[in-house]
Amino acid sequence: ALDNKQKLALGTNPYGPVPLLFEDCVACAADYLMDQAGGPVWDAASFAVLREKVRADLAETAENALVIVADTLAAAHELERRLKGTVTLGLLPSLTDVRTQLGRLLAKGFISATGYEQLRHLPRYLRAIGYRLDKMADDPYRDQANLAKVGQLEREYEDALARVPQGRQPSAELRQARWLIEEYRVSLFAQQIGTATTVSEKRIRRLLA
Repeated sequence: ALDNKQKLALGTNPYGPVPLLFEDCVACAADYLMDQAGGPVWDAASFAVLREKVRADLAETAENALVIVADTLAAAHELERRLKGTVTLGLLPSLTDVRTQLGRLLAKGFISATGYEQLRHLPRYLRAIGYRLDKMADDPYRDQANLAKVGQLEREYEDALARVPQGRQPSAELRQARWLIEEYRVSLFAQQIGTATTVSEKRIRRLLA
């Protein structure tokens, strides 16, 4: 069950009407459960078994996703409010980067695009952004030096993505690199919050290659 703050957060979301957000939570849960059950399958008997396995846990898994999404959106609204109140000229490149990062993490379709297992990390990424905003003004040059490092990796990731043949899905390595770059951001801008895994430029570049 969602509390009032979470319900309120769902009202402003990148999907527009809340039922579309609910649908994507269900799609995200179904993708995850199919994967866990060894899907997809290609014959009627296997499909019937898979459908029952997915159906058994679908409501609970979709609800778990919804709670994480509500918490993420509540944190995002707070960050948006803070960004509107910060207009220091020297911080402009850093603030623009934060807005771009938020737009990328929470684009329309982000729930199933992020995937159920990765979804739980989103609130931590947003906490790291809040920490970065707290510290940014203390040392804007340091923030921008870190921004240059992560910006370079993001350009290399975009180049690797552009090399994926049209109609093909990005490889598992590329998908992993995308989230490792988010972890790298945490390590640079909000080390105190902690990363989910060991992260370095070298490890990311190995995945991009």
